This record gives sequence, structure tokens and C-alpha cells, in this order.
Amino acid sequence: DDNGESWSTPVTVNTGYYYHVTYCDGIRTAAYDGDGPEIDYVIPYHFMETEDASFQVSVIFSCDAGVTWQNSDSKIDYELPASGLEGGPTEAAIAVLSDGTLKMLMRCQYKEVTWFCEATSSDNGRTWTQATASNITATNGMPALKDYGGDQILVWAGNNAMGGESYARYPLTIAYSQDDMATWN
Repeated sequence: DDNGESWSTPVTVNTGYYYHVTYCDGIRTAAYDGDGPEIDYVIPYHFMETEDASFQVSVIFSCDAGVTWQNSDSKIDYELPASGLEGGPTEAAIAVLSDGTLKMLMRCQYKEVTWFCEATSSDNGRTWTQATASNITATNGMPALKDYGGDQILVWAGNNAMGGESYARYPLTIAYSQDDMATWN
């Protein structure tokens, strides 16, 4: 909370899944109260339930300023069946919208998909909707979101329509939204 000057003691979180990893920044919610009962922090991760499963996304959250962490019961998936290596939604970024709703954008690793997936939470990250198609054309790359004075800034690598077949991570693209991610410039 002090721009990296000091850090809490690391905490091991066991999600209970065969494999789990995160390549993202967590968020501090608008409901932050430090010692509960509200959710203070939310960190997305992607996981495989078994060795031969496809990827899904979930979150861990803390209600006590990061001292302890809980695993969400939500298993965010996309409507297409995953196939092949790295199939399914992965690498996620979360934004807090003006009404407190959380919106998550995810890398969507399907051959047919040429956009980010998105999911929402209206309870500060405790539960999530299933993933749907976002309004952002993106290849097989990760989104990065940042709040900038109430606007959302989005950065991602690759904006062609080759979907999960492409690992082309260029051009680097930046967009901003002034209407809670409904439209992008």
C-alpha cells in the first residue's frame, strides 16, 4: 500500500487445485476496511483441476488487509470447450468500476476466439459470472489494467484477429475507457 517501500510477510495460499499460477496485479477494493468484514484485496489466478484439464480462472481474496486469504468458489470458464495446450481462460486483470463492481478481463486461449473474455463480480470478488466475450480484439496475450483518475487504461500485446493460433505479441496497444469499460478509445 506504500508504492513498494515495504512489504508484508509472504503467505502461502493453497487453492486445492492440481496447478495454479498468476501473472497479474491484484487490486485493492473500494470496500477496503482493513480488518473485515469487507473484502480488501482480490488477486486473480488461473488453474487446472487435474493434470489433463483445461484452464479456468478464479481469485483469492483477503478480508483482513492481506494477513489471511480465501479461495473463491467461482470457477470462471468460457462457453467453448478447451482443446490443446493452454486451452481456456487464463492471465487476468481486474478493474474496479465507478459503482464498485469488479470487471475482469482474461486471455482467452481458444483457436476460434479473437478477443479477451470478461467476467464481473458485484460482491467485491467473492463470486463471479462466467466469462463472456469482451468488446476488445486481442490475440493470445495478457491484459494489463490500471485505474487513472476514474478512467481505465488497458495495455495488451497483439490486436490482430488470429486468436489462439497466434503468439504474435505486437503491436503493443494501449486504450482508455471513460465509461466503465463500455467503450474504448
